[in-house]
Amino acid sequence: MWTFILSTIILYVIFGGLLGAGWMATFFLTLMLFYLVASWRFEKPIGPDEIGVRLFFGKPLDRVYSGPAFAPRGIVEVMPLPIKFTQYELPGEPEDIFRDEDKDDVPKGKKPPVRITFREDLPAEKLEAAFGKRDLRALNLHRVTREQLKAFLAKRDESEKIDRALSDTWTHWRRDELEELEEFVLENYPDSDAVIEFKPDTTADGLSRRTTQEIVFIIAWMVDADDAINFVRRIGSTKEANRQMEDELISVAVRLLSKISLAQALQNFDWLNAHLYTSLIKRVAGWGIRIDRAFAKKYNLNHALNEAIAEANQAEFRGRADKELLIQRGHGEAEAERAKEEQLLIGRAEGLKIMAESVGISGSEAMAAEVAREIGQGGNTIVLGTDGMTQLMAANFLRKEGGAKKELEGN
Repeated sequence: MWTFILSTIILYVIFGGLLGAGWMATFFLTLMLFYLVASWRFEKPIGPDEIGVRLFFGKPLDRVYSGPAFAPRGIVEVMPLPIKFTQYELPGEPEDIFRDEDKDDVPKGKKPPVRITFREDLPAEKLEAAFGKRDLRALNLHRVTREQLKAFLAKRDESEKIDRALSDTWTHWRRDELEELEEFVLENYPDSDAVIEFKPDTTADGLSRRTTQEIVFIIAWMVDADDAINFVRRIGSTKEANRQMEDELISVAVRLLSKISLAQALQNFDWLNAHLYTSLIKRVAGWGIRIDRAFAKKYNLNHALNEAIAEANQAEFRGRADKELLIQRGHGEAEAERAKEEQLLIGRAEGLKIMAESVGISGSEAMAAEVAREIGQGGNTIVLGTDGMTQLMAANFLRKEGGAKKELEGN
């Protein structure tokens, strides 16, 4: 404002005082000169990585390059567009995401997060019914080889387009051409690196249950300088382009991820990102832009789910540890009991042997006396089990000892 006033005073002095013009002519000449100078957009020059499109009441006129552009104010505007790959995070940067679920209204400048509801694991036998044959395989356009492109273009009698096809990041491909290329590679090169198969198997990590999680998309794109006017006519602005591309990515993600579990989604990240990129390339065909990459970031698992997974893993670990401890403790107790019984058997056998020798009776007679004593203590009941086995084994031991002794005496 002060610049305008000061410039007007200086120009008025020049025209009125030095050139002798009337005050009315001086005033209009001053305003005209100031208007012309102010129409050069020094305050918002076109950057070195941008191209500008002059808009006459919203209609694209022509392109302007880096530096301050001339655009009569109030009549012509200048829209800067990126001609260098620029990365965007959708639906917004982390600080611009509004997660307060207690409020219905999203504050100005904020955006709600994108959430996907995952189901339980999808069994292998239900894959084709859920997805169809086409979605179970994804074409990664980044990995399409020169040989595959040459074979496809030769089929269409367009072999001369091979160099441009490899250099323009699919910018000048029509949607029907991209769909035909996708079918061609999936059918003729099913084992190539460009084809990614869905893998249904998962590990038991606690992520195979129904859950809802946030998903964030990353895209990097730029306007083709030669198609800048076409882009403005068809799309309008970078903001509108990001909105439409975000809608496409969300649509693909919901269609695919809502049929599988979070565990399967994590295992098939390359498969999902191949679908996202290929679908987006087909969506923007004819826009006049180049997309370098488009993918989903790793799922933003909420704090509660991370805690639940950690607790489940810890519980599983503790369960295995407790089980192993019980097994080892059981082995130890059994070993101790076995050693105790063995010593008891040996002690009793030795005691019966000494008794038999001291009173001059046979081992069988000593054992009979011992069994009679045990029966008397047990209330005329023979106790089977460890004690009974002890008695029988001791009797057998003394019987053998007595038999061997008699055999020696006879000799």
